[in-house]
Amino acid sequence: MRFTPPAPTRWGSLFTLIEATVVITILALMAALVVPNVVALQRSRAVQGLKASLLRLPAEAQNEARRSKQAVTLRTEGSTTLVLEQLGQDGQEATEFKRLSLGNEIQLDAAQLEGESVDLASWEWTVYPDGSARVGRLEFLEGNRVLSLLLPSEGELPRWSAAGTLEAGEGRWSAGELEQRG
Repeated sequence: MRFTPPAPTRWGSLFTLIEATVVITILALMAALVVPNVVALQRSRAVQGLKASLLRLPAEAQNEARRSKQAVTLRTEGSTTLVLEQLGQDGQEATEFKRLSLGNEIQLDAAQLEGESVDLASWEWTVYPDGSARVGRLEFLEGNRVLSLLLPSEGELPRWSAAGTLEAGEGRWSAGELEQRG
């Protein structure tokens, strides 16, 4: 005798449809919870990468000035672009060798040279072949946060600082030195 399975009933098909609907709904809810976090993580990584690139620009200017034995300038173009260029000699035009676009995440807000506020359109930080430069500061807006990039005069590395803090080199002492407290 041969076994034949029972014919599917209408309730069996309906139950499978309900199960599929529940599974799809659960997957949609999970995706709705996970996707915003993934997008925020990608945005955060992009901003951190941009901050790292901004921090490297002054160091690249110093290295290029020493290597080429010519002055190198970091300048702004509006509030969204920074440009590194090598100054021409004897009336030649400057040669641009790096451009960094800030995109929508971070914008330039203010600039200083030697503690004096300077218009963004005319701000330039020049590094000379001996490694010297004037102390500068660029302030950026990241959402509602203000970030300051301190550009050293000589011998120090560029660094990020909270807005409104001490200028580069002020209030700091070298490692190994003792601070006198009264």
